[in-house]
Amino acid sequence: MSISSKAGFLSGMFGGFLAGAVTFALLNYFPATAPGPGIPDAVSIANTYIVFTTLIFVAITLFLAVAGLWFTQQFATSKEMQTKQLIAEIEEQLLANKNDMGVELISKAFTNAEVSQHVKGILESKVKQLVKDISEHAKGEQAAAQTLSDKLNKEK
Repeated sequence: MSISSKAGFLSGMFGGFLAGAVTFALLNYFPATAPGPGIPDAVSIANTYIVFTTLIFVAITLFLAVAGLWFTQQFATSKEMQTKQLIAEIEEQLLANKNDMGVELISKAFTNAEVSQHVKGILESKVKQLVKDISEHAKGEQAAAQTLSDKLNKEK
């Protein structure tokens, strides 16, 4: 807090105290002309006080509930934006391979048993597909070679 803000705060406090003292002095200087409440009115005054106090507490509770919902929404939105930004940064670092980020990420991922099993399953299925493709290609090449061999043997 700077000196000028402290001075403003203190002068505001002093002004409020001074205005309250002057108001209290003026109210006590002039006599009250209206008669004060009687004994039977005490119950109605108490009931009125209870009702207004309850209404004030309900209003404060509603305000706090709405403020809490608003803050929750703001924090959730902020967290979602922050998560998207962090993922975008990770993707950029992976593409540029800064500080061997990709290697470190894979190494950390393989420490998790579920991730290791998942990657193993994907790799096994890919290897099986490649072996099957190569085998079919080799059979096609063998058939073509056999056909060529048969033609050459007929020509002899």
